[in-house]
Amino acid sequence: MREMRLYRNVRTTRDITIWTIVAALMLMLWGCGSSNKETIPGLNEGTEETIEGECKMDIQLVFDQKELYGAGPDGKVPVVSVAYADWVSTDYVDVSDFYALSYVLAAKSDAYGVTFFDRQKHFLCGTAVGEGREEHTIDTTQGSVIVPENAKYARFISYVGDWDPMKDSSVVGYTTKAAYEDYLSGQTLGGLKIACLGDSLTEGDYGLKPGVANVFYRNYPFYLAKMTGATTVNYGYCGITSTRFLEKYRTGTVKVGDADVVIVMLGTNAGLRDQHGANYETLIGEIRRDMKADAILVLVAPPHATEDPSKLNYGYNENVFSAVEFVRAFAAEEGIPLIDAYADSPIQPENEDQYQSCDGLHMNDAGYKAFAEFVTEEIKRTTKK
Repeated sequence: MREMRLYRNVRTTRDITIWTIVAALMLMLWGCGSSNKETIPGLNEGTEETIEGECKMDIQLVFDQKELYGAGPDGKVPVVSVAYADWVSTDYVDVSDFYALSYVLAAKSDAYGVTFFDRQKHFLCGTAVGEGREEHTIDTTQGSVIVPENAKYARFISYVGDWDPMKDSSVVGYTTKAAYEDYLSGQTLGGLKIACLGDSLTEGDYGLKPGVANVFYRNYPFYLAKMTGATTVNYGYCGITSTRFLEKYRTGTVKVGDADVVIVMLGTNAGLRDQHGANYETLIGEIRRDMKADAILVLVAPPHATEDPSKLNYGYNENVFSAVEFVRAFAAEEGIPLIDAYADSPIQPENEDQYQSCDGLHMNDAGYKAFAEFVTEEIKRTTKK
């Protein structure tokens, strides 16, 4: 009976007939298949329209506005401060035809990366807020969200600072629930939050010269999130030792209480001898105390450091040797899962020019990507147990 009523309405209502033809042509242009039927909320002025197929579409992002939205008392925080000079946003993007969105965006601790608005452009809600670490040039956020039923528009943000502008911003729209679920099925660790604790090899230092940080957002946690769909939080700090990390952890800067997986990779700076080893043990004990009952802790024996005295950061290999031996023994004694990056990762002496080309210690973009691929497989193996 519902099909009969819809048929009569289409035959007697000229506007709906025209819209149906236009919608069908648009879907053909988008290259949708014809395997499933889904209802797309927000299509055709808020009515339900049943459409054959499923598809996704890259949303064009033009960052030419200066207003960001945050969690202020009225839900809106216009960007007027000089401190926000390097942050930009899109104008209002029509997302009413989409069931859900996935995104890769720059992240700010006091602003939404994605904001939704109704037809009158009234603020509805926001998501994709950064964790907010001053040590980073920028943070990034990757994830997905179902478009609110009454949303017509969305806005997105980016970072355009001279040092490390965000070049990987992307938003994909999924017109059907089936298309969105297909996307989610490919996110091997989707839904998990992974806290990555470590030094410059976690923060994303690309290496320049000793004592000078050269940090970029394309670090291993960034690629780990991109490859798996997990939410990663980067708690890497250039030059930090296990002793200094314990001090920082006790300030509350590093938060592991809501993480599903906690990865710790320390020891390249100063090794894990004597007091540094004792403080590493203390740090791990306090992390285990603060984690969720079902969360997984993973220790990483750090990767290769150059033994070539001509390289800029020669001299760390003895630190790495002591850290590797300590972490291997400690993980075995405590029954904690171990990722042996020194033995098993692609960051090896024979690959030094390919993955640690700048100084023989810090990875380049290819190195961080390869390291993230390695960690991805190790985490997948660990979480299946």
